[in-house]
Amino acid sequence: MTVPVTEALTSEHAALATYQGIVSTLGSISPFDNVASAEEQHISALETLARNHGIPMPAGPFHALGTASTKTAACSLGVRIEESIVAMYGTLLPEVSAYSDATRVFTSLQSAARDNHLPAFEHCA
Repeated sequence: MTVPVTEALTSEHAALATYQGIVSTLGSISPFDNVASAEEQHISALETLARNHGIPMPAGPFHALGTASTKTAACSLGVRIEESIVAMYGTLLPEVSAYSDATRVFTSLQSAARDNHLPAFEHCA
């Protein structure tokens, strides 16, 4: 289970770095500040899962997945990131199916990306 949790943590950290970079560049704009805060909660849930299973935390630094100089470009980048996160959890869920806690966390994070973050970025431009 180490690889799926490490992959999820790395992806969530990279998403956070991207959204924080956008806020740094464009200012505190919606939905980036809210989604960045949610990404911090996702990372916390994954870190708890990792600690509970004795999985080492991935080492940073975590690099942004891209940059944007306009809100429209930033929103498009957010859509691509959240689509990839939804797909990632779809791939990783079967790998953690023997662990109910990991399945619960991964399912919850996939739902948040699909049902909250992705629509926010699709409608933010």
